[in-house]
Amino acid sequence: KINDEIKIIRYLKKEGSKDLIIKMGKQGATACIDNKIFKSETFPATRLDSTGAGDTFDAAVVYGIANKIPPEKILKIANAASTFLVSRFENRFPTIKDINKILLNNSTFSP
Repeated sequence: KINDEIKIIRYLKKEGSKDLIIKMGKQGATACIDNKIFKSETFPATRLDSTGAGDTFDAAVVYGIANKIPPEKILKIANAASTFLVSRFENRFPTIKDINKILLNNSTFSP
């Protein structure tokens, strides 16, 4: 079990990694972008099926990078997208509207 993602980030940076994201499932994600650390917790949800959660997270990260969204917001978007997915058995793939609804219902996110 990973107990200290910051130690892992430091190690990977020392080994030559530039920017990276560590996905930690229910514990959220931590990123190091331009030598700055960003953390994002997951959103409250009843988890029904986690199949595809990592892929959904990754797709949301790519979306955020392509749209030049700041890293701290990308992590929140990615966590919202995967939260949407795991909380459903059907119609699991989130739209931007679905993601925004989760983000706006969370007081820690400001668009």
